[in-house]
Amino acid sequence: MDKSFLRAMAKQAEAEHAATPDPYASPNLKTTPSGYLLYSSFLANQFVYDDLKFVDFPAIVYDVLTPNLSPPTSPPTSTSTSTITIHQDKKQGKGGLVWCASFILGEYISTTIEFSPSLSSSPLNILELGSGTGLASIYLSAFLETSQIHSSITTTDLPSLLPLLEQNVAANRHESKFSTLTPSILSWGVDDGNFSPDSFDYIIGADIVTSLYDPIALASTIHTLANASTKVYISFKGREQVYHDKFEAAMNGKFVESTVELMGDEGFGGRNRNPGVGILFFTGKI
Repeated sequence: MDKSFLRAMAKQAEAEHAATPDPYASPNLKTTPSGYLLYSSFLANQFVYDDLKFVDFPAIVYDVLTPNLSPPTSPPTSTSTSTITIHQDKKQGKGGLVWCASFILGEYISTTIEFSPSLSSSPLNILELGSGTGLASIYLSAFLETSQIHSSITTTDLPSLLPLLEQNVAANRHESKFSTLTPSILSWGVDDGNFSPDSFDYIIGADIVTSLYDPIALASTIHTLANASTKVYISFKGREQVYHDKFEAAMNGKFVESTVELMGDEGFGGRNRNPGVGILFFTGKI
């Protein structure tokens, strides 16, 4: 089925959800004494999927699923063993805010990791592009730490967003025996040479294909830093189709395999059921 048609359907579904009564007008959302949103209270009362509803919370607290849970077609009950706290900064614009696509990406990838004896001797090497607040990377780091899987995660963005990224990494850097998390600067097509090519098992990005950035430079950076077996996961929302078309065309010329999954597809389920979010997957660098 044509991907554009699938995204149009997702966008329509999101609009229909947005037309339902606003749950934020009722006391459904819960906060900590510091005024941080407990994301679990939103997940329990999902009616409107609008990331901007959260911009006035200074930080959001997320539960991290336990390693033995896999993504069923209906959302699982959270039985987390850890939480992460992600601070926001409205003054930084969109890059300073948390997005559903970041949470969905982190949870989705955590369920794709295949547990095997080799993971104990060969650490996973993960790179996030356009990390913003760092939510996806920090979620994965907490999951891998709980799973006792050795990993090295590099979470990157532009220089202007590095202080917020460093703040969130520091706020969630507890005693780590298995997973290391390093914030760094990476401007696509500019700083690629500062990173070791062919060294990443996963390259990820959450809602980074937009009119704000060059989709061709993004595809070029991914290709430069990937190897033949690197798995690339990019979460997206159904908007700005022209930029997605450019990005996907560039990526399809650089990788052998590509797929797209939308919320509600068989095997694609999570606690956040935003119908407008999907996952692009690429592997097999040419």
